[in-house]
Amino acid sequence: MHIIPGSLEALVHLRSGQADSADNFQRSLAAARTHQLNREVTDISQVATLLDCLDLCSDLVSGKPEQLFDKMNVMQKALDGGKRNTSPDGSFCVPTADSAPDDVSLDTCGIMERTADGKRAIVFQWLRRSELFALGYIFSSLASSSRNAVDHKSEKYLIEGDKLTQNDYNPENERKVQLCLQLLASLKCERADWQGAQEVLSQLTEGVKAEDVDEQDFVQVSALYLTGTVKQATGDLQGALECYKSPTLTLQAGQKTMTNQDLRILATLNTILILRPRLEFQDHVKHLMDLAEPLCEAHPNSDYRSAMYM
Repeated sequence: MHIIPGSLEALVHLRSGQADSADNFQRSLAAARTHQLNREVTDISQVATLLDCLDLCSDLVSGKPEQLFDKMNVMQKALDGGKRNTSPDGSFCVPTADSAPDDVSLDTCGIMERTADGKRAIVFQWLRRSELFALGYIFSSLASSSRNAVDHKSEKYLIEGDKLTQNDYNPENERKVQLCLQLLASLKCERADWQGAQEVLSQLTEGVKAEDVDEQDFVQVSALYLTGTVKQATGDLQGALECYKSPTLTLQAGQKTMTNQDLRILATLNTILILRPRLEFQDHVKHLMDLAEPLCEAHPNSDYRSAMYM
């Protein structure tokens, strides 16, 4: 049982965004890994895959491209190797040391089941098989994005993940399709395919006005940021500034953490790049630097510090 809470603890540290989150994540992941070779755990392929996905996510968050390809390959092998042991509905059982009566599933409303050797097992519900492989494609896309300008492989992974999402009908999948479109637009921006990025963004933002963007909706906010990026790259600097000055993309003085803070930092840095050559905006540029600098310095991803010094 220790491997499940260890995995969840690692996930919490990964999402926390604190200065020591990377170290805490590695400790939690290492603690979970120590149980991975136990006989009771080796048959639960979902747990091994979860740990590999978390390990890959950690490097994505902290910006360590030199390790991404190796960890991507490990994750892909875990996904392929666990095909037979992955149930279509995503459920899996974690055995305990206690014996169980024959009707334990009925008595616990399906929360527990009886294993083949008569032990009590707790039933967990995770991603369905199709969802898990779609997630694997998306993670592979992110891990290989640094080479996308050369081989476009990152976009190919993403398109395959999107196909799995759309083929597996589920009312909740519309949100996942939107996320795939957002990532595709980002990849096209990364290799300066501005027209392609704009086409994807037009599809993603259809019917959504800039003033109606929900700051809690990452896809909407990132689409607004990418729209500003496309405008900035194609010479529409005023249009880019209109996007970046949206309340969903501006930094606020005195607030240590904000919703979609990374996008706010990037939008602020882009605003500085646009305004810095103009003498009349020097005071405002200094104010923006004062807001962005401490956040970039404390960011777990060193790329933010590099971007600030540019």
